[in-house]
Amino acid sequence: MSLIKGETGEWEIVLGLEVHAQVISDAKLFSGAPTTFGADPNTQVSLVDAAMPGMLPVINERCVEQAVRTGLGLNARINLRSVFDRKNYFYADLPAGYQISQYKDPIVGEGEVEIDLPDGKIRRIGIERLHLEQDAARSLHDQHPSQCAATSTSRCASPAASWARAARSRT
Repeated sequence: MSLIKGETGEWEIVLGLEVHAQVISDAKLFSGAPTTFGADPNTQVSLVDAAMPGMLPVINERCVEQAVRTGLGLNARINLRSVFDRKNYFYADLPAGYQISQYKDPIVGEGEVEIDLPDGKIRRIGIERLHLEQDAARSLHDQHPSQCAATSTSRCASPAASWARAARSRT
């Protein structure tokens, strides 16, 4: 264990980690809108993605398959029951005012990543969970000298996966 000296005593550095990645899919997480990288701003958003009244989300089966495959690659527990929740917060690039995500019941439970070290040893890093969620839109800054920041909703509601590791990595 490695400690660092601080004004109030010695401290141990313990790290947690959360990694976000876009899920490979031709459609958004809860709509059939396309996810083509580099498309013009605001051209790939559906009424569901924009959370228009009366629109009901339907899960993209391909995204679920991708999450399960990733979980298997992590030697993780695949949960037979997973639940999506609304995470409510205001942010300029979240037009719905909420993000559909998984919290209590993610699709993938505990697993691990194996890292090959330079000395030939393998280090196993425990993963607490992997969950699916909607990505936010994209803020566009400095696109033109006379314009303010803008938002492109094309990325809004794209499928994303988030891996989380509890704060257990010690220096």
